[in-house]
Amino acid sequence: MSICKITLKPKEELRLLEGHPWVFSNEIDTIDGDIKSGEIAYVYSSKQVYIGKGFLNTASKIFVRLLTRGDETMDAAFFKHKIQKANESRLGLGYQNSYRAFFGEADGIPGLIVDKYGDYLSVQILSLGIDLRKDMFI
Repeated sequence: MSICKITLKPKEELRLLEGHPWVFSNEIDTIDGDIKSGEIAYVYSSKQVYIGKGFLNTASKIFVRLLTRGDETMDAAFFKHKIQKANESRLGLGYQNSYRAFFGEADGIPGLIVDKYGDYLSVQILSLGIDLRKDMFI
């Protein structure tokens, strides 16, 4: 399988460079490589500057949900680190028994929500990319 490379139309990267995590389908100029929903796509500006990579979904107007603006490997360790960091942040705020331990885009993994209720966790999977990798989370 080849890498899916998405090139944006001119100036469409501005919102992404300011921190927005979504690439909409109407912002895309070209797509090179294998297009498979739920897989990782690499996003580039119209001038071929790397912006980030994230989950691809051809059935959504939100075509890519960015996971990183770096070049980390999207493996179990990547996701575990983000989840631990978010949970530690909540604990640092004084939450203990019942709280939202992980909140999707806000914590860096679009489509994953985890709520803690005492000894139980409630997991919501809201994106195909997470659904295909749910064994890492459940």
